[in-house]
Amino acid sequence: MATDAKKRKTRAEKRLTSRALEMAHQSDFKAADKAFSKHKSNL
Repeated sequence: MATDAKKRKTRAEKRLTSRALEMAHQSDFKAADKAFSKHKSNL
């Protein structure tokens, strides 16, 4: 019974961390994209 709850909790935590990583990756991509467009305008 307790192990079930523990499993469920870790699964939820994994989902949260993967979501957070995805968000961080997207913001990194946006920043890189912005820097690249700035670089293109300087060419």
